[in-house]
Amino acid sequence: MQRTDLRSYLSLARRGALGAALALPLIGAAQAQDDFPSGPIEIINMSSPGGGTDIFLRTLAICAQEELGTDIVVLSKTGGLGAAMVNYAANRDRDGHTLLAINPGSYVTVSKGNTPVTTDELVSLARGTEDPQFLIAKADSPLADAETFLAEARKRPIKMGGTHVGGTDWVAGMLLAKRGEFQPPIYVPFGGGADIVTNVIGGNLEVGILNYSEAEAQIESGDVVPVVVMSDRPFAKSPDTPTTVELGVDATMATLRGVGALKGVPEDRLEKLESAFLAAMECEQYQNYLESNGLSPDSIADGETYGKQIEEHAAAFLDLESEMKNQ
Repeated sequence: MQRTDLRSYLSLARRGALGAALALPLIGAAQAQDDFPSGPIEIINMSSPGGGTDIFLRTLAICAQEELGTDIVVLSKTGGLGAAMVNYAANRDRDGHTLLAINPGSYVTVSKGNTPVTTDELVSLARGTEDPQFLIAKADSPLADAETFLAEARKRPIKMGGTHVGGTDWVAGMLLAKRGEFQPPIYVPFGGGADIVTNVIGGNLEVGILNYSEAEAQIESGDVVPVVVMSDRPFAKSPDTPTTVELGVDATMATLRGVGALKGVPEDRLEKLESAFLAAMECEQYQNYLESNGLSPDSIADGETYGKQIEEHAAAFLDLESEMKNQ
């Protein structure tokens, strides 16, 4: 090889090396975008560990970890009807590694300006459960019969109990009273399903409002009876319990559980998360979870469907709250 040829060769080689070096940052950036998730994902829960939402999230996480190829950690941040959860998520990077349990309650909290974000910043990814509200009564109570309950509730105030005022149980009771043309009920708030069931059995409440799974043991033992389910279709574990729609009352309400994020997460990551969660809910363990709680596979829904449902439930709450303030 002649010297001039050698110089030309070395020049080309140097240019090639430089070009490769310049390309490395671009390749690295592309890989960084595609390499999501690049670490563990946190799902922030507004409820305490061991509750229904916590169990849902942990069951989902087991299956979703395989879909996403990373660990998923469920972290509880309680307080302020979801405000603590949203505030925590708002202070984290919006890169898809911090998600939150979105439901109508947290949506209402955000809509009232109790967090640094707005409802426009809440992004629904997937609905995991649609668990209808039940009304239960003591087995030997006259109100254990649905028609008797309706007739009595239209004549006098019924003493009913559920979780905190403003929660799903409260909204269910007030909506049922409004649509069923009841006398204004006496609502007593409790900390959770166990307390509600205990007070129904003890006679301190005439009816309790909760999810079927929260009273399942006492229903099976015969201590309490499911009176009505606030749904438009029968409940798998209690198919003989009349629905509100069957009874001619247009009032349905369910405990909704799902996963979401805050606006700002790149769209491709949101799409990947939504697809992964929907696929994870088809796994055997998650399907067993639904079946064991008497929930239909129809509980599963995509982010768009869930987002619209959250808005509808939240609107029902806000309407009821406004109506009560004006009374």
